[in-house]
Amino acid sequence: MISRPSRLSRRGFVAVTVVAAAGIFALANLGGTADPPRWLVKWRVGPERFKCYITRPADVARVQEALYLHTTAGIPLGRVKLGTEENTDHAWHMENVRLVDVTAEIYDGRPSDVDANLDYWRHTVKRFGPWSARPLSIKRVE
Repeated sequence: MISRPSRLSRRGFVAVTVVAAAGIFALANLGGTADPPRWLVKWRVGPERFKCYITRPADVARVQEALYLHTTAGIPLGRVKLGTEENTDHAWHMENVRLVDVTAEIYDGRPSDVDANLDYWRHTVKRFGPWSARPLSIKRVE
């Protein structure tokens, strides 16, 4: 026969659970509410180049591995915005970039395609995700 836990052991269990949850929460938020670190990635699409920021640790690892193996890291997909920001060779930059494995064909292209018809990319397509992009470099930006 299984005995019911005593009142004290329930309290102990709840206390341990609360302490453990607080510890996990503290570890997950070591930086407080600060923004996650940004990494600047330079990409090659055919003979052309562009830059964007990534922040997800899994994406950083994919780019680092691709640089080591001289292969693709996935498709950098992000919202097209006006202004050079990190993408100094162009009149646009990308926000909220994530590496994905598949995108709709409409997002594919070269940086010069976005340059040539920026309003179309900003207002109609809204995102850029060049399928053949290969990382050339990555560096952490403070």
